[in-house]
Amino acid sequence: MNTHQKTRHSHTSDDLFQGISSSFSTYFNKYWRPVALVLALIVISAVGYQSYVGRRNTEFETTWNSLAALPDVDPSMDENQQLEALRTIVSECQQLLADRWTTRATPWVLLRLGGAHLELGEPQTAADAFKRIINEYEGHYVYSLALPNLATAFEHMEDYEQAAQIYLLAAEDNRGSAPDWVAVGRSREFAGDRDGAVAAYEKAMELAGDMPRSADYHRMAQFRVKTLARGEELLSPPPPPTPPEPEEDEDEKEEMMREVSPEIVPEDFMQEQPLEQEPVEEEPTEEEPTEEEPVEQEPTGEEPTQEIPFEVIPQD
Repeated sequence: MNTHQKTRHSHTSDDLFQGISSSFSTYFNKYWRPVALVLALIVISAVGYQSYVGRRNTEFETTWNSLAALPDVDPSMDENQQLEALRTIVSECQQLLADRWTTRATPWVLLRLGGAHLELGEPQTAADAFKRIINEYEGHYVYSLALPNLATAFEHMEDYEQAAQIYLLAAEDNRGSAPDWVAVGRSREFAGDRDGAVAAYEKAMELAGDMPRSADYHRMAQFRVKTLARGEELLSPPPPPTPPEPEEDEDEKEEMMREVSPEIVPEDFMQEQPLEQEPVEEEPTEEEPTEEEPVEQEPTGEEPTQEIPFEVIPQD
């Protein structure tokens, strides 16, 4: 390659570089503002998303820890302790929902809240909590737990037709299970639907089959089918549960009595007092007169003195 060709090739490379630089400079001067705005939006969106995810995770952990700290209702507790534990659960769950209406732990909070209301004998309030789970969290694991609880709430409200429909939804959600169909048959019996109850029990027997874990439900459904086939009476609905009443403490009762009537109730009223016996009037009895025996005097050795009669002499 001669000198002329080298010089020509050098000029061509310089011209290409200058052309690219000129085009980039022109493009940058014309579009740098929109490009900078797009880049800023991308950065802000990424930071905001990370902050949102972090906050949601923090809220979930806080709510979950608060839910785990709620007291358990132990059957060994007395009625006052159980009542206090249930009221604490209701209060804390309501506060969690007020502070954080929607988190990943919200369906579990609603499930715990509805269960506490159900045990307190408040089926309508319990049904509201279970309905929110069903309406907002379909497909969640808690959804399958809320369905039978909602049906139980309807049974406590004596709406057995609605309870049977909810049990049907639970059976469909569980892809058909013998326990759910037994529950459908029971609710239909409570509603007075003999044919519907028999059909539900037969479905339960079909699903139970020969599986050992469903043997109890198979026997239960078979027993009810035979009983209803003989024309015997349907199952009677159980009485609705009543909320537990707290037991009155003797010390609190005494203090309340003192606060209500301090002037009437003395301080030592509650102390044991000796029983005052009423005086018994004795009936008068006639006593026979007794003769007094003469008292013999011991001799003293002295002669007895005679008494001289005293006469009054009149004066002249």
